[in-house]
Amino acid sequence: ATRARLEWSKCPSWRWASLVAAPVAVALVLGWLLLVRTTQDPQLATNGLYATAVGQQREAELADGSQVILNTNSQIKVDYDAGYRRVHLLQGEALFTVAKDPSRPFRVYAGQGRIEAVGTAFSVHLDGTNVSVMVTEGRVSLASLSPVRAGTVRPSAISSGASSDAAMDSLGTLAAGRVATIHSPQDDGAGGGVSTLEAVATVPPEELAQRLAWREGVLMFSGETLEDVVREFGRYTTLTIEIPD
Repeated sequence: ATRARLEWSKCPSWRWASLVAAPVAVALVLGWLLLVRTTQDPQLATNGLYATAVGQQREAELADGSQVILNTNSQIKVDYDAGYRRVHLLQGEALFTVAKDPSRPFRVYAGQGRIEAVGTAFSVHLDGTNVSVMVTEGRVSLASLSPVRAGTVRPSAISSGASSDAAMDSLGTLAAGRVATIHSPQDDGAGGGVSTLEAVATVPPEELAQRLAWREGVLMFSGETLEDVVREFGRYTTLTIEIPD
């Protein structure tokens, strides 16, 4: 075992007391201000980061009654205030069941995309620069970072919560039972290119249930190639799976 010996300075005790008391006082003031703000506005109570490890799922209820289920290896940042409800999907996949509040639209930011709903249920999966959206109830509106204004609002700013909604271009709406992917070009540092809405399709209820089977700890496949199955399964394990032939 290693022992550390502390050598105390011969400074007067009052000086030591002042050096210790100053940062403690600052910390107490900051903590008190945060506590007061949270107490005054209950909408801030569930703000912060939520994450899951590989193979883990997590369910959380937000301050407005909305619910979110995080899939494997996922992370979100909740940013509520009196005038808005924002959730930033930093990685992975999440399913949202949104409480109705027309005065404060519920907005999910992922990659260069934004998904907005008033009262509905939908899932969002961030895969590289692509954002896959599946609506199970209600309707959502889709938008992406405008390439014209991308020089002033970077895609990374969306994840950090500093994005401006004025810098978003509408991509249309998506109704229940439909899926789509917001495809964005790789960020080359020049402000990005034009995002497009791709793979828009209507899927039957049984396929919706299949795609959301992960909520029950189950993966379901129908007609996918072995390569696709292995790639999807790889999201839920730290093991490396290879197809030799």
